[in-house]
Amino acid sequence: MDYIVALLCLPVHLSSLAAETQLKELCLLPSGVDQLRISTTQGESCLGNGDATLIVDEGTVEMETVVRYAVILHGPFVYSAGYKPASVVVYLNLEGANLLKPLKLMLKHWCKPVEGNSDGEAVLKLLRAPHTTGEMENFRYIFHEVQGNFLHNTATFTISEPQCLYCVEMKVESQASYNAIAFQKNVPEDNLVKFRIQFMCDCLEWNAVSLRITVTDTNCAC
Repeated sequence: MDYIVALLCLPVHLSSLAAETQLKELCLLPSGVDQLRISTTQGESCLGNGDATLIVDEGTVEMETVVRYAVILHGPFVYSAGYKPASVVVYLNLEGANLLKPLKLMLKHWCKPVEGNSDGEAVLKLLRAPHTTGEMENFRYIFHEVQGNFLHNTATFTISEPQCLYCVEMKVESQASYNAIAFQKNVPEDNLVKFRIQFMCDCLEWNAVSLRITVTDTNCAC
């Protein structure tokens, strides 16, 4: 079975900062832009709420490197004709990093498995889009197909560029097995945790959703 996913690249220095500012203005980033550190040793880092995993092999970077990233739920993205989003979009920025080896990004998608497509077109695709203002069209991010690997509900990207956006797209008529995105924001000064859970599915078989919240602190109000 064929598949496809999306990648977006940025230049470095001041243009990178301007591009990131524009990204935050145009797109929905529930948790904003966050950062993590990768070292010269092998390791894995979870991005978002399990939406993606960044995998670093030993010797990938020469020194400890800061990675700026964001999970994007919505934005002015242009997909292939006849396709729609099949995952969140992940933004990665390793500005200034000297990558000695490629990184790997494992990104979950929500396309329902199928045996094949009658028209011969791929059910899922990986894409790449220019990220800078000068390369955008009417403030839209235009994705183009790139190569990638799929296993079950996960797409794997090989990253050799320091700044990129990634996502998966699927045929419009394909059904989603599920699309559940959860994120939270802590407000310690108010002794309160605010959270939102968002469920989306275009499968007509889904007609009921149940939710259970367990409270371990009896002083909290829900």
